[in-house]
Amino acid sequence: MPGLSIKVEKDTNNPDIAVIKLQGFLDSNTSSDFEHAIRKLVYDSIFKIIINLEEIDYISSAGWGIFVSEIKNIRENNGDLKLVRMIPDVFEIFKLLEFDEIFQIFDSETDAIKKFKES
Repeated sequence: MPGLSIKVEKDTNNPDIAVIKLQGFLDSNTSSDFEHAIRKLVYDSIFKIIINLEEIDYISSAGWGIFVSEIKNIRENNGDLKLVRMIPDVFEIFKLLEFDEIFQIFDSETDAIKKFKES
């Protein structure tokens, strides 16, 4: 069964921004690990979060549900989730779900960081 690798990195130049790099499959078996990673950042008062999806092959409804369930609390604390480097298959579902109305996507972490610094 495919799994999920999660790496959380804090930007040394921007300590209020964190990057979560995901690899593998984000589904009902792995979504709780992803949720825990986001909630730990929020607990540590980091509300500007970039999710790098470059190495994510699949996101199930349970996985997408984590994004949606966490965004309200993050935005209430003047933060946001920004998504970067989505592969075409994942992007297709993202568009079908009309999540482009909720989340911003970027080609690179650098672009997402710049957007955070503008706001």
